[in-house]
Amino acid sequence: MILIVDDETWFVSPLRRAFEMEGFKTAIAANPDECLEMISGNETVDAIILDVMLPSDSLDLEETDSGLSAGLVPLQRIRKKRPHVPIVISSVRRDLSVQESDHPATVVISKSAMTPNPMVEMIQRLVQTQTKRKG
Repeated sequence: MILIVDDETWFVSPLRRAFEMEGFKTAIAANPDECLEMISGNETVDAIILDVMLPSDSLDLEETDSGLSAGLVPLQRIRKKRPHVPIVISSVRRDLSVQESDHPATVVISKSAMTPNPMVEMIQRLVQTQTKRKG
């Protein structure tokens, strides 16, 4: 399953269609809290596309005080629960700098620069690479 964590229909709808046309099952989480709830179960998650600018109701001020920007706290939580799942960090900000992108299964993209088909191809490559590393 490809989990898309985003609240912007203009981005989610065509992306979901593109993945489903390629045979992927998809799920949508409108915020990081929904994402964390979804990945807490046993369902296989092949990749996550995460908008790091989404608000989180469960954001702990201690976590943001530790030096992480508010948008990256959910990323850190996801990594703890699913350390091997590829994550594509999406944002409308073109100047986003994410230290987490050093993780071999993390990619940062600009939403406005990415169309659905190249995103599907990129996720397919990330999933294949991650499967080889695990296997």
